Amino acid sequence: MTGSAEALWRKLATIIRLVERSPQGTLGRTAIVKLLYLLQEVRGVPLGYDFRLYTHGPFDSDVVNDLETAQSFRALHVRTVHYPSGYGYDVRAGSKAAAVKDCVADWLTSRQSDLAWAVENFAARSASELEIMSTIVYVGRELARGAKPYRLVDLAQRVREVKPWFAEEYVLEKCAMAREMDLLRSAAETSNEAENLSGNGDRHFASCA
Repeated sequence: MTGSAEALWRKLATIIRLVERSPQGTLGRTAIVKLLYLLQEVRGVPLGYDFRLYTHGPFDSDVVNDLETAQSFRALHVRTVHYPSGYGYDVRAGSKAAAVKDCVADWLTSRQSDLAWAVENFAARSASELEIMSTIVYVGRELARGAKPYRLVDLAQRVREVKPWFAEEYVLEKCAMAREMDLLRSAAETSNEAENLSGNGDRHFASCA
């Protein structure tokens, strides 16, 4: 298997596992995008996406392409759902889901704790909440690249500049939640801290490769 082919199977298998382990066995497209973003940016799962900030939060069109690819393989079933205010997508595992997962079974096993973290903490949340939480993480990383430390109120203010339709109190509440859940530090920072505490950084890094 070539490197590019394995990278694709890993992404598809990750999406399938998230969908299968979600509370109802189904996820919307927005939820999948946000869960993949959090997995990559917070947990350091190397999925290779290039997320940019758009109206509804971090987004990479390659995720949509991967969903279409998985559907063409019958590894996922994607159904359009119509609502009074618009439409959405219902994504479920397809008949060939197991075959895709088998292609990268060892890799999936190595990422089991990361996938469980994403499902347990975020799979049951609404698309709107995932939108604001992922945006907070994205903006927090932008602010962290600056020369000065930032306060939680600074983060909330910047997020509201991007998403003014969310109430100030709500955004501040979600910023505090993000900090409590340790979402505002990068995977590298979290890993380095764990290495320092364990005193065995090389072995810790190897086990996460």
